[in-house]
Amino acid sequence: MFSKRFALEEVKFVALGTWYFERLNNLTDQQLTQYDYPRVKIGEDLKKMQLK
Repeated sequence: MFSKRFALEEVKFVALGTWYFERLNNLTDQQLTQYDYPRVKIGEDLKKMQLK
């Protein structure tokens, strides 16, 4: 579903998503807050994406 929405092949979309979330998971809560993207906001944004 998301791969069609973002016009990527599914394999590339999964690879990009995997890289992105591994990167986020490796950041500490403090680092995420410094980037103005706390884990709570990540969860909220993921919920928004599911609703579209």
